[in-house]
Amino acid sequence: MSEEQAKVTTERARSAALVEMPHLDSPMATGAVIEVAKVVTLQPREPLSWIVTTDGTYQRLPDALNGWAIDVFAGTLSAGGVAASGMFPARIEFGVLRGRPYAEFLTD
Repeated sequence: MSEEQAKVTTERARSAALVEMPHLDSPMATGAVIEVAKVVTLQPREPLSWIVTTDGTYQRLPDALNGWAIDVFAGTLSAGGVAASGMFPARIEFGVLRGRPYAEFLTD
């Protein structure tokens, strides 16, 4: 990716809508399930993380999920990248339970 493309991508992420994070009453309830193509973070340079859905939509993650994004990014890199890791595309559930945002990979 060129420097110019990286700037355009970052600006697109900065202006993207936040991921829908429904507030759940119970751990048995289901949050918003999104088909995710990749998780991206600019940490530690900038507190900005986002997802790209399988249809190409950018959605920003709340700051409380920046640590999760770093963990996913590190896991993807350690497995050899997006293609080699087999982690994506993935169905990920997002929500707020007991006042805390969460993101969880779903398996069928």
